[in-house]
Amino acid sequence: MRKMRNVAAGMLVMGLLLGSSQPVMAADQTPEQQIEELQKENEGLREQVETLTKELEELKGTEETEEKIELPDHVANADTSVQYSDQATVKLVQETLNAAGYNCGTPDGVAGKKTTEQINAYETAQGLTVNGVITDQLLESLGIADQLEEQAKAEADKASYSSEYTYEQLARNPDTYTGKKVKFSGKILQVMEGKISYLRVAMNSNYDTVIFVTYDKDELSYRLLEDDLVTICGSSLGVYSYEAVSGATITLPWIMATYVDLQ
Repeated sequence: MRKMRNVAAGMLVMGLLLGSSQPVMAADQTPEQQIEELQKENEGLREQVETLTKELEELKGTEETEEKIELPDHVANADTSVQYSDQATVKLVQETLNAAGYNCGTPDGVAGKKTTEQINAYETAQGLTVNGVITDQLLESLGIADQLEEQAKAEADKASYSSEYTYEQLARNPDTYTGKKVKFSGKILQVMEGKISYLRVAMNSNYDTVIFVTYDKDELSYRLLEDDLVTICGSSLGVYSYEAVSGATITLPWIMATYVDLQ
C-alpha cells in the first residue's frame, strides 16, 4: 500500500512539473503581467513539489524503520558459528517453536526437514541470521539459552549418582549407605502428594524390591502417576518404616530424590 502511494505521489510531482511547461496566458495581459503570473504559478508549483517531496521522504523513512528489526544486544551479539544438534536441545527448540506458532510437529529431538523449515521461518521473521540451524543466537531469541544451560548442569550432576548400589545393600546395611548418591529405575506403585510428597517405587519393576522415595513436587514440571516408569537420582536416608493397613510394620530403603525423570 505504501509503495503504491509512493508511486502515485511521484507521478503527481512529475505531472505538476510537466503540466507547468506550457502555461496558458490571457491575450490581454501585458508582458509584465504575464511574467508576474508565471512567477506566481512557479512559486505555487515549487511549494507543492516541496510538500510532496517531504511526504515521500517521510514515507520512505517509515518503510525503512518498519523493515529493519532492532535486535536486543544479547541476541544480536550471540554466536552463530556454533551449531547444536543434541536431542535435548533440538527437542526444547521444537517445543518452543511449536508454542510460538511454528509447527515442527511432534517434538522428538531430531532436526528434520520440517524443523529446519520452521527455524528458517522464525529466523526470517525475527531478523536473525537465516541458516536453518540451532545456534546461540536462535536460543537467545527463543529465550531458552539459560534453560538449556541449567539442563546441561543437571545432566552433568546426574553423572555423579551411581546405579551400582543394589536393593540388598540399601535394605540390609542402611547406615553404611546413608548419604550415598543413588540412581535407579523402576515403576511407581503409589503416589502421595503434599508438602512432602512420596512414592513407593518397584526397583527395576520388581514388586519384591520396593523403595520409599520422598521428593519435592514443585521442582517438577509434570505430575507423577501410578504405573509411571521413572529414573530417580537421590541420596540414601537409610530406611523408612510405616504401618500397613493390616497393622504390620513395613520398612523400606529410603531415598530423598533430587531428580525424577519420566522414561
